[in-house]
Formats: sequence, C-alpha cells, structure tokens
Amino acid sequence: MQAALATVSVENRTASALAISFRDAARARGVVSIGVVPPGETRRLAPVPAAEPIILTARNPDGGTLQLPARSFTLDEQWLWVVPADAPFRR
Repeated sequence: MQAALATVSVENRTASALAISFRDAARARGVVSIGVVPPGETRRLAPVPAAEPIILTARNPDGGTLQLPARSFTLDEQWLWVVPADAPFRR
C-alpha cells in the first residue's frame, strides 16, 4: 500500500532562513519538521500527508512564526508556498 502524499515547495523571499513544519489539524499530534529554506531560495521539502487537513508553519531564527490556515492536499499534488519579504511573523 502506497502512502497518500503531496509535495510542498517553499519560495522564501524573506531575509532569514525559514524552518518549515506541519501539524495535523484534525488530531492532537506533534509537529513534523519538513525542511529549511535559506533566504532568497526555493526548496522542495519532504512530502506531507494528502487528503487530511494540515497546518503549515514557517519559523524564522528569532522564533517568529507564520502559519497558514488548515488545508488538505490532493494525492500527488505539487504546491508552492511563496513567503513574501514582508510576511507577518508573530512571536
């Protein structure tokens, strides 16, 4: 049986490296780190679950976070998250 996975890439337009992670939106499970994206670069990250809602988070070196609303990906979907230079990171 093959796992239901999707691919997330991140285009980091900020001046800081971003640590990207996700957590399951429907169940109280831990945070899963899927990669780090240097400033000004685009990286394809580790696969994420498809067909179940997850919450993606970017964390900068100061501890600020940028969190997307919960969303589900389709099987084999390839999705690009563009993090703008002026993204509102919260502490």
